[in-house]
Amino acid sequence: MRGSIKHQVATILKKYNAQGISKKEERSKNETKGFNNQKVSPYIHSYESYRAVFSTIKNIAEYAKKHYNVKSIDKIDNNIIQMYFLGKIADGVSYKSISNQVSHLSKVKDEFQYTKDQLERVRFSANGVAKKQNLQPRAYKQTLLDKIKLENSKLQTTFELQRELGLRISAAISINLNNQLHKHQDGYTLTFKEKGGKISEKNISIELVNKIKENSKDGLFNVSQSTYTKSLKKEVIRNGGKWTGTHGMRHSYAQNRLEEGYSKQNVSENMGHIREEVTDTYLR
Repeated sequence: MRGSIKHQVATILKKYNAQGISKKEERSKNETKGFNNQKVSPYIHSYESYRAVFSTIKNIAEYAKKHYNVKSIDKIDNNIIQMYFLGKIADGVSYKSISNQVSHLSKVKDEFQYTKDQLERVRFSANGVAKKQNLQPRAYKQTLLDKIKLENSKLQTTFELQRELGLRISAAISINLNNQLHKHQDGYTLTFKEKGGKISEKNISIELVNKIKENSKDGLFNVSQSTYTKSLKKEVIRNGGKWTGTHGMRHSYAQNRLEEGYSKQNVSENMGHIREEVTDTYLR
C-alpha cells in the first residue's frame, strides 16, 4: 500500500465507514462476533468511533515505520502489534485504553497480517498486568440538579430534556418539531437518534413540549452545544458541584431511574443500550 500513513489509514477506513447507518440493523444482518461472543456490527457508525479507530491505526503505523521500517500498513503483523502494546503497558497505559485499541484493530483485522485470536491474546495479557482505571462516579446529585437555573429558557429547556429524558447532548440540542414530536391520545412522544443510528421514542410531558415550542423557530429547536455546555458547567460549579460533563446528565438519569425502582434491564433499554454491561458504567 502506497502513500502517507494518513492516506493509507483513510483508504482502509473507507470500507468500514457507515456513519448515519443504523448499528442495530447492521448487527442483525451480520454474523460478526465481538470478543465476548456478542453480535457486533462490522462497520464504524459514528464520527467519534471513526476518529478513535483512525487514531489507533495511525499510531501503530507510525510505530511500525519508526521501529521496523514498515511503511505499508498492510504489512503490519502480530509481532509488531505485540511489541507495540508491550510498550504501552510499560508506559502505564490503562487496561481499558488497551482493550479499546484492540477492539479498533479487530474491526479492521482483514486489512493486516494478524488474526482476531492473536488480538484476543493481547487483551488477555494486558488484563493481567496493565493498570486498571479507577473510574469515578459521573452522576450529579439530584439536590444539585434541582438548583440548576440556566441563563435563558432555551438553555434551561435543553437541560430539562437531558434531565427528564436522559438524552445525549446531540439529541437534546436539535429537535425538528414536525418530524420528531408526535401527539397521541395519551400525550406526546419524542423520537430521536441514539448513538449508532438507532431510532428511539420516549414519552414527553406537555410542559416540556410547550417549552420546546416556545423556544423554536420555523419548527426547529436548535441550541449551540458549546453555549449550553459552558452555561451548565458554570451553574454546576456555582452550586458547589463537580463538573463531569454534559454526559454526566445521562449518568444521573440512569441512577435516578434505578432509585425509582426500575430494574437494570429496564434502565438499560430506556438508555438505548444493547447490552446491560454498558449500563453498569452508569450505575457505579
